[in-house]
Formats: sequence, C-alpha cells, structure tokens
Amino acid sequence: MTKKIAFLLLLAAFLVAFNLGFQAAPVPRSISFSAPAIGGDGKGQLVQFRLSAFAGTGRLLVDVRGASYKPDVERAFLESATAAENYLGVRFARQDLLLEVVDAQDVQEVSGGSAGAVFSAAIVALQTHRRLRP
Repeated sequence: MTKKIAFLLLLAAFLVAFNLGFQAAPVPRSISFSAPAIGGDGKGQLVQFRLSAFAGTGRLLVDVRGASYKPDVERAFLESATAAENYLGVRFARQDLLLEVVDAQDVQEVSGGSAGAVFSAAIVALQTHRRLRP
C-alpha cells in the first residue's frame, strides 16, 4: 500500500513538473515591418516582411514559399544578423530567426541588399522587445 501511494505521489510530481516545464517553454516572438526591395520588373517597392525568433540552434531561415529571393536578400539577412549580434553584444546561438514575406502573391521576385539596415533594426527590435516605428 505504501509503495502504491509513493508511486502515485511520484507520478503526480512528474506530471506537475512536466506541465510547468511545458508552460515555461519559450514562446516564439515576431515582428512585422516593411523594407525596400527591387522587384523582378526592376522597380522599387516596399515589401512586407515578418521576422520571428524561436528556440533553436542559431539558424537563419528564409521562408521561400510563394516568393522568390535573390541571393543578395539572404546575404543581407546574414550580415544584418551579425551586425545585430555585434550591436547587442550577444550571440543568437540558442534561437533561430525566420524571415518571411507576408504577402508573397504580390511579389514575384525580391532583390535588394538595401534592406539590410531595416533587417538589422528589426532584429534588434525583436531581441529587445521593442516596436519599429513605421
């Protein structure tokens, strides 16, 4: 009888600890912003992006579903993350950053390393829990 009670108490403690740990897991954060880009037709445009951070291993991810990116966008994102890490004095080794175009159907091809400064500002704002001014 005592073993059954001890087992049930141990099981209950495990379930409570598991539930508390699950609830305390980091919640993904995201921020939406506009950045200048050059479209496939060579014209400049403002493109809506969403940047998200979530628990991970330091990866920089670009969501390519529905939009086509030129390599300079990925390079700008990489350089922006490095600049944001240097500015903040931290490394993003335990989280991943995901960059995605919000309305991909309106954008055929995105190019523009000029968005790098905006990407850096968005990363810093996301990491410091601040909003970007439009």
